Amino acid sequence: MRKNVSSQMIGAQMSSVLSGTDYTNSGAVLARLTMSGSGQVLGAVNSGICVPRSFGWHFYIAAQSETNFDHIAFTFVASGAISVTNQVYTERIGTPIGVDLATDVQSIQTGVNSLYARVGAPVGTNLATDVNSVQVGVNSIYARVGTPVGTDLATDVKSVQSGVTSLTALIAGGRMTADVSAVNSDVNAASNLRRGVLGNVVGNTVGDSTTSTLSTANLSPAAAIADQFVSRVLTFDRDTVTAALRGQGAIVSSMTAAGVLFVTSLTTAPPSGNTFAIT
Repeated sequence: MRKNVSSQMIGAQMSSVLSGTDYTNSGAVLARLTMSGSGQVLGAVNSGICVPRSFGWHFYIAAQSETNFDHIAFTFVASGAISVTNQVYTERIGTPIGVDLATDVQSIQTGVNSLYARVGAPVGTNLATDVNSVQVGVNSIYARVGTPVGTDLATDVKSVQSGVTSLTALIAGGRMTADVSAVNSDVNAASNLRRGVLGNVVGNTVGDSTTSTLSTANLSPAAAIADQFVSRVLTFDRDTVTAALRGQGAIVSSMTAAGVLFVTSLTTAPPSGNTFAIT
């Protein structure tokens, strides 16, 4: 989302609490905003009332002033519906050093003009003579680099650059990407490990969960039918938000097609944002 820009749309897929079906009540869904960690407030546009569309989709068009924050959480709520929160980080050019960006550009131009005027007295007759002297020195160094491995030095440099580019292509997020092709030289073990990992389900809770009913979001794979994950064990991550839930597990006794899970009783009702895995 762009920062401090009006008429930007954000929406949510709303589901019924009781049936898990698409929530289509027109004018019933409200957008509540939490801006850079402030207290949650009702949307300023149309009293926060969202615009309904087909199949449970409702959207809100934010006011310009509501987007003038670095982080914004849009929570969509309605009576009888599962609440949904979508979070965004806004983007802009950056904070100017001076009063505004134009002032910063002017400051840079002033600095460039100052440098241009203060190049200094040339060592030789003029600056062109000094540059020529440097070029002579560069040519001398070039001549003494030695015999290139390839056709010439340019070819060697290009070869090195090609290797660096290939390595760079393998780096993602500051790390070198790699695939595990075998475990202790056993190719089947690596394949079985992959299958075991892909059999797990991950997700997180949303704010209206209780000790035995979990409203979820971001299930992967997504819920497709009722009771899809029944009899499997749900375990909260070791670094989940709520310390009392870290490592705690429960058995999934039933669920809705919308991903609402009914589990054996937990010690603590999970607030929104607690992450878990179903194995």
